[in-house]
Amino acid sequence: MGVATSRRIVRIAVPALGCVGLVAAASPPALAQDAAALPPLVATFTSVCVPASGDIEATRALLGDAGWVTATGEEATELPGLMAALDVAGLDVQGQGGTYEDETYAHPGQPYFVTLSVVSREGMSLLSCQVYDLDATEAISQELLSDWLGADPNGELDQPGLVTAQIWDFAPEFPMQSLSHMFIPVGSRQNADTGFTGEMLSLSRFMQTPAE
Repeated sequence: MGVATSRRIVRIAVPALGCVGLVAAASPPALAQDAAALPPLVATFTSVCVPASGDIEATRALLGDAGWVTATGEEATELPGLMAALDVAGLDVQGQGGTYEDETYAHPGQPYFVTLSVVSREGMSLLSCQVYDLDATEAISQELLSDWLGADPNGELDQPGLVTAQIWDFAPEFPMQSLSHMFIPVGSRQNADTGFTGEMLSLSRFMQTPAE
C-alpha cells in the first residue's frame, strides 16, 4: 500500500466527519452475518451507526433512546486525547475553508465511545459515525470482518506495532459510503496523530449539502 493510501486510512481515526443539514441517506449495508455472533464492538457498531447511516437527527435519537449521553472526557483516561485530536482535525478543516462539527457519546453500561462528526465544503458533506474501544489489546481479524461484510477490503494497512487498518467501499449498491476498521496498539507512535490507542469501526458517507 502506498503512502497516500496509508495516510487516508490513518486519517479516518481523527475524522472531519459529522452531521448537520444532510439529505436523506440510502439504505445501510446488507451485512452477511448476524453481528450478535461477532465481537461486542461489532454488535455495538451495528446497533448505533448502521440503522440511520447518513441521518444525524435519527442517529442522535437512536443514541438517546439507547441510553447514550454526551461524554465529558472523564469517562476514560484516553478519551480527552481522542477528543482533542478531533478538535485539531476540525481546526484543519476550518483552515481550508470548510465547516466542522463533532459529538462524542458515552454509555454507563458500555465500555465503548461513539463519535458523530461532519465536514462540509464546496457543496459536499462527509458524515461519519465511529465506535471506539479504547481498551482493546488485539485487533478483530480482517478475515472475520470480511466474512461479516461479505467482501474483501478495498484497502489494507498492516504495520506491526504501529497500526492495522482496512477499508471497504460499498459502491455501487451503497454509493459514496465506506466502512473502515483500525487498531492502534499501546505504545504506537501513531497515537500522536489519532489521539487514541485501541480499536475503531467507522461508517462514512459523502452527501450533497442542501442549498440554503
